[in-house]
Amino acid sequence: MDTLKLSKFTYIFPTDNRVVLFHSLLLKKAFLSNAEYEELKRCLKEGVSSSNLFNDLHNLGFLNSGSEDEKVYQQAQKVVADWQLRTLFLVTTDNCNFNCKYCFENLGKYSKNQNMDIETAKSAIDSWTEEVKTTGGTKTIFIYGGEPLTNQKTLTFSVEYIDYLKRKDKLSKPININVITNGSLITDNLAKWAKPHDVAFGVSLDGFEHNQNLMRKDKNEKGTFTEVIGGIKTLRDNGLEYSILCTVGPHNIGELEKICQFFIDDLGAKNINFTLPLNQIGKGYPFEQTVPLDLLVEKIVSASKIIRNKGAYEGTYFKHIMPFVEEKLFRGECDGAGSQVVVTPEGKVGPCLAFMGDDRFLEYQRQGKFNFNIKERPLFQRFANGIALAMPECNDCPALGICGGGCMYNRYLKNGKLESKDEYFCEFTKKLLSNFISELSEEYARDIIEF
Repeated sequence: MDTLKLSKFTYIFPTDNRVVLFHSLLLKKAFLSNAEYEELKRCLKEGVSSSNLFNDLHNLGFLNSGSEDEKVYQQAQKVVADWQLRTLFLVTTDNCNFNCKYCFENLGKYSKNQNMDIETAKSAIDSWTEEVKTTGGTKTIFIYGGEPLTNQKTLTFSVEYIDYLKRKDKLSKPININVITNGSLITDNLAKWAKPHDVAFGVSLDGFEHNQNLMRKDKNEKGTFTEVIGGIKTLRDNGLEYSILCTVGPHNIGELEKICQFFIDDLGAKNINFTLPLNQIGKGYPFEQTVPLDLLVEKIVSASKIIRNKGAYEGTYFKHIMPFVEEKLFRGECDGAGSQVVVTPEGKVGPCLAFMGDDRFLEYQRQGKFNFNIKERPLFQRFANGIALAMPECNDCPALGICGGGCMYNRYLKNGKLESKDEYFCEFTKKLLSNFISELSEEYARDIIEF
């Protein structure tokens, strides 16, 4: 056997009672006692390759003679290349009855007070339906804004037309329909209409009244907490599925655990999604300072444990821990990395919501029928390849396989280009990984082969 050495994708994490080896692409874990780790170091130093420990670690991919690393990397590139359309964002309006201080749309000042017409919505749905015929798994249509409930005519048509396509088997199932809303315009009549169409709602709420009203105000600079709570309770009372979308920042980070308990115990939420703030410091953004990383990780981890213990789900934490547990590479932070198409109210097409006001990040405008063909469009290709697994500068990161690369809009704000790293998010993900390993070492090591 050739002399074995640690794979360049193998990282060593000392914990209180053992040493954990973690492979950043295979996502394998090996738990060594301190004595076994000392044996490993001795064997590596002396070039010994015949021990049972070496054989086991070699079979799992932690040790190799060098050539295997390239094979593992090439296998990971197949995940990079595996992108196909599955998500449609219909931005049915850029009008909104709120004036949230941190909204990227307000910061961009691009609102043209436009509503999407029914013809544009139908053409977008038809083109998306045609392109996702061969797409496996769950597909999702988001109805977005602005505040989409200010254009109920197009919202109503879109939902009923999607439902019609599903019933006629013209749109392959499963299909999710999600309305992303600030929640203030939800009525009992709307909820009763939405129920038979299996519409789910994502409602933005940042916590208790003082958290919400500090950042999420209406056009008259009044707080919005009471109206949003009323909308959520209307959804709950009508048995509709809903998620709470919570932007995490200095205005609520200190109370995040209590906020999550409030969401679940008082509002009945079963799904919560944390949104991290943008890299907009010094450009009119209301958060004067970035939340310190250690505090951010501590609070998100603690809040996520509360959510999990209560039988609910949190997207930001879970979408990184699931690849870690299931040993499946995490491709991208969101579907903007090659799996979604965004249609603006006037019929422009792009890969990312946050860039809706920048024509440099919109591929084209509709002339007649839409023709998405995202695989053939350079801008979509650029976004599809803007992920951690595709960037050579990320290869030496232990969190490579669970990261995704973070928000491309954030990276662009901070560095002026898509193809770059967001160092804040990089450190955030690495700290999450360390937490995952520590927790697994403490609680679940007995379920994994120990050498």
